[in-house]
Amino acid sequence: ERHLDTRSMPLCLLSASVAGTASVAGTASAAEVAAVLQPRLTFAPDELRAAEAAVQAEAAGSGVAAWQAVARTVTALQRLDCGHDAGVDGVTTAKEAELLNATEAILDAAAGGEPLAMSALGHMYLLGDPCSPKRNLTWATHWLEGAAAAGQPSALAMLGFLNESRALSRVYNFSYATPAALTARYPPAGGGAYAQGRALYEAALTSGGSVLASLALGSQYSNGFAGVAASCPAAAAHYEAAAAGAMAQLDEKRQRTVEQGWLDSSSEARTLLRKQPAAARESGVDPASVEYMDYCAHVGDVAGQVGMAHLYHSGTHGVPRDTAAAAHWFAAAAAKGDPMGHANLGLVRLRAGDGAGALPPLRRAAKRSDPSGWAGLGYAYYYGLGVRQDYALAAKALSAAARLGHLDAIFNLGVLALRGEGMEQSLHKAERFWRVAADFSHPMAQYYIGRMKARGLGARRDCETALFFLQHAAAAWPAGNGFLETGLAAPE
Repeated sequence: ERHLDTRSMPLCLLSASVAGTASVAGTASAAEVAAVLQPRLTFAPDELRAAEAAVQAEAAGSGVAAWQAVARTVTALQRLDCGHDAGVDGVTTAKEAELLNATEAILDAAAGGEPLAMSALGHMYLLGDPCSPKRNLTWATHWLEGAAAAGQPSALAMLGFLNESRALSRVYNFSYATPAALTARYPPAGGGAYAQGRALYEAALTSGGSVLASLALGSQYSNGFAGVAASCPAAAAHYEAAAAGAMAQLDEKRQRTVEQGWLDSSSEARTLLRKQPAAARESGVDPASVEYMDYCAHVGDVAGQVGMAHLYHSGTHGVPRDTAAAAHWFAAAAAKGDPMGHANLGLVRLRAGDGAGALPPLRRAAKRSDPSGWAGLGYAYYYGLGVRQDYALAAKALSAAARLGHLDAIFNLGVLALRGEGMEQSLHKAERFWRVAADFSHPMAQYYIGRMKARGLGARRDCETALFFLQHAAAAWPAGNGFLETGLAAPE
């Protein structure tokens, strides 16, 4: 979780009384803006999340085949989880077996001309994920071209990127040119790789959408290069689409954090490097460090116990995901009086719907001025977990967390203000809370502020400000730090 150092920030922005008054700027009311933005708290019990997912799955139609789920993960430029962390060298884990079966199904479907399968296979061969077939650029371009010919948006966007960045020739000395058939189907407005790339990006958007394509076109219109004139409205529209996709992809990663909070940085692999580094080594936590942390936890070191609990909860850095083990280590740290141990133990129980079990450790943490403890109490009152539902008390607890620098609490106060839950409904106050959170890189706050400024919701329309915040929100895309950063700086 991320907290702020409030000693160097204007506390007046955090001290708006929940009973105070504020005028609504602009012509839209807070209720109208809430209906457009539809914001929600960053934290929700797992049962509620599961119910929402079930409703979405039912609305989407009949079940999705296992290979399709894997294919969508790959084409979204997200890393696969093949279960190496949970297994033993030389032993096939259950996750590895499932992934192997899915890959075989993808191969069969691709051979039959299924667009999503062809796109997924092309991405696998291109990116060389440790859990998928080894990198083979000839097969990669073959399957991507087949999928693009069928109008598959992820394949179109990827081929647009390969044309525009020339990454294959600059990294691997691999010559690539768009086939004449694709050029004829998606003719560029002008000559050159940039024009062809832009034509493919635009085709990806009209074929269903792509975060990669939206980001690329947003960059072109923002900076006025690649044969297009600079246009703030066009750039903001593309970055808003990219940010929306980024928020959706981040949601799964957020669920692996105890507080469902926003991560500081992505652990995505640098996908176009010649030699793929280990994911653990990239983020600075190597196996030796994890082993030492585990040793410290077992000998009673509080920092080691809290650290191992977070690793078990997220299932990262070679540690299998095990929420029971996470709760065990948080409880061990709490038994030694550690405020973070109390707070995280309470949050783990709160997520599981055990409000009665969550309240004692959350209250102990709050008593020790732990911001996550106060935030947890706010969530308990908001959802009525272990206590009577009371939006006013939820707002007060979240205010206490916000004063201690809890970033999600600041954002969530903006949600309550916009909805009029626990405080007077106020668009002005909601914007003030979100602006503070956005200034400290909260992606969802940046996304909402950008959308408000782009549409003039409750404030004067300001395209430049909207573009600034939407660019930063889109930069939270999990693949952005890995794929785009490396591909656009290919000489490295």
